[in-house]
Amino acid sequence: MVVNYFEVKLDTIKKVRDFVEFANSIPNLVDVTRGRFSVNGKSLLGMFSLDLERNLKVTVYGNMTANATHKISQFEVNE
Repeated sequence: MVVNYFEVKLDTIKKVRDFVEFANSIPNLVDVTRGRFSVNGKSLLGMFSLDLERNLKVTVYGNMTANATHKISQFEVNE
């Protein structure tokens, strides 16, 4: 199984909502982790339970289309 890792910053309510909308638009399983806490990236309530002040680790299981990879790159940390 292909596993894709991304580091994202979701520091506004709009970014969180847009990310969850993106996660729900793909068939892949999406996990979002901050420290020792991991939530389903397709759950708005789960996402708001994380510390959104810091970067988050996103794990997407399975092959991603080029379009999905492009969309998630909009949330990636650019440091």
